[in-house]
Amino acid sequence: MLEAEDFPDDLADIDLDAIENDPNFDDVLEMVQQALLDGENPAQAVEVIVEVWTFLYPDESAPPINGGGGNGGTGPEPEEYHTYKFNIEDLADQYVVVGSLTNPTDDDFKVLTPAKLSIVIDEEKDKAYEGNVRVSSVGVSELQLWAKDTSSNWWDINEVGWGPAGGFQIDTDAVTDVYVIATAEIDTDITLELIDIDEDYGAVDGIIISQDEHIKAINDVTNPELVYVSPEPGIMVLEENSSFVWKVKAYDEGGLEKLEIDHSLESTLPEFNVYANPDNPYGSPDAKAQFESNGVEVTYDESEQEWTIDFGETITNDHFIENEGITFYLVLHDLAGNTWCTMDGTTSENTFAYKLYNSIQDAILAAVDGDTILVGSGTFDEANLHIDTNNLTLTSANGAEETIINATGTTRNAILIEATGVTIDGFTVKNWGQVGTEGGTSNRRAIVAGSGASNVTISNNTVKYNIEQDRQANGIVSEINNGEVIISGNTVLGITYTHGGDTLEEWSGTGIAVWGADNVEINGNDIQGTQLSIGLYGFQTIETADVDILNNTINDSGQAHIHLNHEWGAGIDESNITISNNTFGSVNDYYLEVQNRPNEDVAINYESFIDNNNFNSAEVERDGDNVVEKIE
Repeated sequence: MLEAEDFPDDLADIDLDAIENDPNFDDVLEMVQQALLDGENPAQAVEVIVEVWTFLYPDESAPPINGGGGNGGTGPEPEEYHTYKFNIEDLADQYVVVGSLTNPTDDDFKVLTPAKLSIVIDEEKDKAYEGNVRVSSVGVSELQLWAKDTSSNWWDINEVGWGPAGGFQIDTDAVTDVYVIATAEIDTDITLELIDIDEDYGAVDGIIISQDEHIKAINDVTNPELVYVSPEPGIMVLEENSSFVWKVKAYDEGGLEKLEIDHSLESTLPEFNVYANPDNPYGSPDAKAQFESNGVEVTYDESEQEWTIDFGETITNDHFIENEGITFYLVLHDLAGNTWCTMDGTTSENTFAYKLYNSIQDAILAAVDGDTILVGSGTFDEANLHIDTNNLTLTSANGAEETIINATGTTRNAILIEATGVTIDGFTVKNWGQVGTEGGTSNRRAIVAGSGASNVTISNNTVKYNIEQDRQANGIVSEINNGEVIISGNTVLGITYTHGGDTLEEWSGTGIAVWGADNVEINGNDIQGTQLSIGLYGFQTIETADVDILNNTINDSGQAHIHLNHEWGAGIDESNITISNNTFGSVNDYYLEVQNRPNEDVAINYESFIDNNNFNSAEVERDGDNVVEKIE
């Protein structure tokens, strides 16, 4: 194409009368007509360009013209428009057949995830096309493709296309949300076309883009499923001024629509729905504002099909805790109109009852045989927790590191178990048995399986010592019982004794102690920095026997790793004690210490003790009744 400087700067320089009367102008017109007949753009046809130049400047030669045209002539290379394509994101692999929409509103789409449609450059050429274009209708009977214009009107692209009748200019930054509604089963390619309204692009039949996309939709006749709620229904203890966070996970192959929630506090709190849309789980701006005004936050994980509802401090404490709990009733809805359960006659299947407290002891008192008490993260200033309910599980939601019982006060025990089938799991217990007289002169204990306890499990706890205790301190204790007690996976730290008064006998602290009990397993614990790490004692007329000490790791004991003391009561049946596969680190005095043994007939098997435990490369030997490190 000729450059602008090749033509007169001022149109007035062209003699129009001369052009009209010049018989050579007919040659120009013939060239234009022939180019049109050949399907060429006359403005880009080399023959026309040369003829026009010759007509306007008969005394000058036409400038060189490179390529172009249909006759191998030499003319300027014509400028080309970019080519374009549709970019479509978030188009689902599969849709679910639903009813068709007529005159829809925003509410009809609040649970749906739109596909995002834009026009982008496919191949960059010389320049962008600035003419008007429009997306043509698709015309697939099983589909509706809804999009909202800038005036908030909804249009079905499938039926009427997209854009005003006069078209719009291509904006590669613009993105249009398109909601795919399948009204019948379909599994086919559909064709999206971008039409050149101004017809200046030069595309065949005026179609700038013709692009196929695959759409599949199925009939969903399967009800959604509830996978779980978390925490599970039951008794829960929350730290004061914390928040109850509830998760509901469901499953539906075709896609969930919403979770309908009713509850037992309807007289003071509204019942509500939450929606299966990560961008809009509240359903509407008004609903979102109401949730947020009450401090409630809702999120939805689309990949997991899971809602998380954080009820916030105000609702949790002023309503749930104040009323000692809440009961929820659930119904699941999917996009095809199928449901799981109903509010018209709820059953145990869709009823979820929670008793909620700020105090662990209050929860223990409210529990009945077989209950589980779940304790949330936080620090609980409570001591002398007394469990006399059978088959009770007291467990933390998030483990010992995040769930702390700060057993301040002068009571003897932090936790005392006097029942069968009890489990204590996942707590840090500290500061038990501080200086004072309320606990009497007896030693102080963190977690105790006491009189009458059987089938007790104490696991995954951390016991930390408080150096201001004024009596012998025991971490975890099994005493005066003959049922199975398992002490496993616990961490015991720093149980040493600092003498606290002139009239008190100076006793040593013990990490894990057995007093007058049998059928006890001490397995897989980590005991560090304790005066006596594991101690076995008789109690009055009760002999300690049938104790397995297995797979423990013990380091930095102030006096002894294993301490057997016959002084108290009926003593110990050493022949029925197994000590195996433990790892013993450094110790001040004894790997095994035996005190006050009545005679050698009850002695432990020293050879087995030395052969079946790991002493971390230290060489050990029997020294009288004890086992110590061998000194060369």
